[in-house]
Amino acid sequence: MKPLLILLLLGPLATTPVLANNDLPDIGLSASARISSSQEYQIGRAIVRNLHQQGAIVTDPEITAYIQSIGSRIAVHAHDGNQRFTFFVVDDPQINAFALPGGFIGVHTGLINATSNENELAGVLAHEIAHVSQKHIARMIESSGQTSILTTAAIVAAVLIGGLTGAGGDAMGAAVSVAQGAAMQQQINFTRENEYEADRIGITYLADAGFDPQGMPTFFKTLARKTGTSGIQIPEFFRTHPMTSNRIAETSDRANQLAQLDVPSSTSYKLAKARLSVLAHDNPTTALQNIEDRIEGHPTEERDELQYAYALALIRSGRAGQAVELLEPLLQRNQGIIAFHTIYAEALHASGDVEDALKSYDKSQQLFPRNVPITMSHSAALIENDRPEKARKLMLDLVNNVNYTTEQLRLLAMAASSAGYSGDAHYYMSEFHVLNGELILAADQLEMALKAPDIRDYQYARIESRLQQIQEVIRNSRKQQRKPRREPGPRELAIAVN
Repeated sequence: MKPLLILLLLGPLATTPVLANNDLPDIGLSASARISSSQEYQIGRAIVRNLHQQGAIVTDPEITAYIQSIGSRIAVHAHDGNQRFTFFVVDDPQINAFALPGGFIGVHTGLINATSNENELAGVLAHEIAHVSQKHIARMIESSGQTSILTTAAIVAAVLIGGLTGAGGDAMGAAVSVAQGAAMQQQINFTRENEYEADRIGITYLADAGFDPQGMPTFFKTLARKTGTSGIQIPEFFRTHPMTSNRIAETSDRANQLAQLDVPSSTSYKLAKARLSVLAHDNPTTALQNIEDRIEGHPTEERDELQYAYALALIRSGRAGQAVELLEPLLQRNQGIIAFHTIYAEALHASGDVEDALKSYDKSQQLFPRNVPITMSHSAALIENDRPEKARKLMLDLVNNVNYTTEQLRLLAMAASSAGYSGDAHYYMSEFHVLNGELILAADQLEMALKAPDIRDYQYARIESRLQQIQEVIRNSRKQQRKPRREPGPRELAIAVN
């Protein structure tokens, strides 16, 4: 993957609004003293969109579903029903996690791999959720005074996210330099008080969600020990979340005051880590060899996730038939594990046994209705085998009942197009482009939808109304671009981040 250019955040953030769920954005994101929840969401969504466009976010449905599931389990205890949370995984080996405006929380693959159990991962997520619930990032942006909110938000994002995918200090330094804040890199870290507060409140969320509260201090201690080891680079998490021995001690004391729970890691956690270990290799053969080495000598209770990883590597290596043989007994022993049903059907399909694969998908859909990974995998198989109408119905039901993603909209558009619903296909692709912040492309798709021969009067009215909304946002955005903007000076930036 090519390095991220964090500097790009400064452009699209300030000029490209985001439309989501039919809500028009407020274009006037200027230097007001406070920002609304809607504005926070727009800022966070724009940053995440940039990461998507640069290929930094893991889009694998299984991984996405897992991190959203565990994050939501904790976030429900934040006691703010109006705050929506979106969790995602960043494809980066550095140990880091970050919270963005609007409840967007990113976790690096490197951090997931560095955790030894699910309680530790949950502890990091709880800490980030507390940053959001306590409005730490929003307060940082609001304190910008005369500084543009979006400019400040962009630089906040640049430093919080850190050196994603190896871009490191070069990209981060460029963003800071453009904003004339040379000293900002050291000043933008969350204040010590914010970190203590996120620990104190986050650990309560962690315990309330049914995880072992020791997971948070245990992970901090592990990272601290690694940092103290000769030759080990300081984890990015410590760079963006300053750690002290007192802070670790206070987190441990707080955990000791809460009920101690013996909470084993879930199968979903183990399978997510196993899946990431395969997806991390561009060469499937390398992944196979790596897993074969790990299987040798492992106890039986750990072999299920290794066999799952091995089967995935076999499928990616073009040896799906072997994967089927491996997965059949695994699935028989674990009928309640959703991921085993999904990968078994995928292995059957990849081996050429289409009918048995589709039967397996049907059974899985009955057992786990509206499960995102199963539904997406099933729909893709149906489209590939000239059964798009069923895929269209499955995907339409899914996006109407979950917080849909760009990948789900793209798959729905493909199904609609293959099934002969050209107007709907263009409409769904328009929404796909809206989520990506590509409003001109979204408008183009709607104009094509209006010309489709299969749309009815009520569809025409809906599409025309949506087109007018998007065109108005584009016009307002262009007006904003023509307005002269004064860049903040170093002193203003220093004030903005303290």
